[in-house]
Amino acid sequence: MRVYRERLGVPAWWWLAMAVSILFIGSMLWLGLGVLVMILVYVILGGGTAALLLTSGKATIEVTDAEIVVAGRRLPLTGIGEVSALDASQTRSLRFAEADPAAYLLARPYLPRSVYIEVAGRPADCPYWLIGSRRPGELAAAARIALGTRTIFNLLGPISNPAGAKRQLVGVFAPAWVKPIAEVLGKLGSERAWVVHGEGLDELTTTGTSFVAELKGGKVKTFEVTPEMAGLPRASLAELKGGEPAENAAKLRAILDGEPGPLRDIVLLNAAAALIVAGKAKDLRAGVELASASVASGAARRSLDKLVAITNETGAKEAEPA
Repeated sequence: MRVYRERLGVPAWWWLAMAVSILFIGSMLWLGLGVLVMILVYVILGGGTAALLLTSGKATIEVTDAEIVVAGRRLPLTGIGEVSALDASQTRSLRFAEADPAAYLLARPYLPRSVYIEVAGRPADCPYWLIGSRRPGELAAAARIALGTRTIFNLLGPISNPAGAKRQLVGVFAPAWVKPIAEVLGKLGSERAWVVHGEGLDELTTTGTSFVAELKGGKVKTFEVTPEMAGLPRASLAELKGGEPAENAAKLRAILDGEPGPLRDIVLLNAAAALIVAGKAKDLRAGVELASASVASGAARRSLDKLVAITNETGAKEAEPA
């Protein structure tokens, strides 16, 4: 499954600069050449320049759940160590001052930032890849998602819930597991459930299309969901990126305090799905309205505070000496 795709090509301003240059050269030659000759000159210059710009720097970057493909060169995920998005100064350093001549570089003068991909074991023939990108944050995040360790234990948690929940919203790490897990939940006695996957995320996503298997009335049906169906805008993967635990906790509280943005949108989308499963909303739009009202009223934040208090109280009691 493809997680990320980016096509590289020269920026639009290069086309404008070339067009202005051709017009300038043509105006200089205009007085000394006939009309037919000038037409021929424009055809040759224009056609040659267009062909050069269309092919110059053209490349495709793809991340799938099995490999990273850059300009036709493939690196299996099993051969990847560290992945980092680099700023302009770090990129320049690895291209020049600290560059390893054996490294694989995809550099473009119009791409100041890049993604560093360490090859596992740093072999002497190719210790790392340095990939120029217009969206290095998204590319690095996609690679990390694809690299996530996925085993049967990632699937056992939701289907072995000790609380015996009859209604669940469950995320899985690959679309191939959406329908099978929904069928398993049905056999385990669940009344209603949504099992979802969204473009590399084990939840509904606002970056594009999510796959859903709905268990209802003992039957499973599959369909697709987009953020537009819930009345929400699309976001980039970089806008949904988390950080350290303390940073993520602060972001969560900001969302529940009403701060707008892509993080709030994806929370509302998944809350809407949970409300549908709970029988509280008829569709995603209605679910988003209910979730938004809960945030606006402060009810969602109070629920979080209550959960924190109960958790801390339980933890304190368990820590007390017998």
